Amino acid sequence: MWTWHVTFDGDRGADLHALAAAHAPLLDVPGLDVVPAPWLHLTVHGVAFTDEVDDDDVDRVVAAARTRLAALEAFDVQLGPAVLHGGGALLPAAPAEPFHALQRELRAAVADVLGPDRVEGDGAGFRPHVSLAYSNRAWDATALAERVRAVEPAVARVRVSEAQLIRLGRDEHLYRWDAAHPAPLGRSAR
Repeated sequence: MWTWHVTFDGDRGADLHALAAAHAPLLDVPGLDVVPAPWLHLTVHGVAFTDEVDDDDVDRVVAAARTRLAALEAFDVQLGPAVLHGGGALLPAAPAEPFHALQRELRAAVADVLGPDRVEGDGAGFRPHVSLAYSNRAWDATALAERVRAVEPAVARVRVSEAQLIRLGRDEHLYRWDAAHPAPLGRSAR
């Protein structure tokens, strides 16, 4: 699937990687698949399955997104503290509004190229977060909650200066991508 993500590789993800590493041993329990550091991401908006768009469409969506994101400022965000639920463990993003603005522009870029009828969902349920672990069967969040709450520091701070259109797959209980097309936020200076 082609989807817009914020990824956290290199220096921009150092705080997040440290926080995820502090949580990893606690979340390495039956029923959870811990997300390795290279695959930490924040999903912003799905575009289409790879067999539904050709390379020219992908290039045009990226170009449209780059044009639209040029009007947005880079922003700082806090991820965490961790929340456990039936779907796994995640770090909510705050403030959420910059991610909503990012999603609106990316959805508009998809509509510009593929048409409004090809834009997935309405965006109303978007809750920006980074998943630390995904559930692969039923598990007991109560048993981990107190230990997870004790992780210090409880939050990571990151700067978001671009979105990435990635070709995403999920094999062996892990989301991975093998192609990334960056779309920088235009006003990325600190």
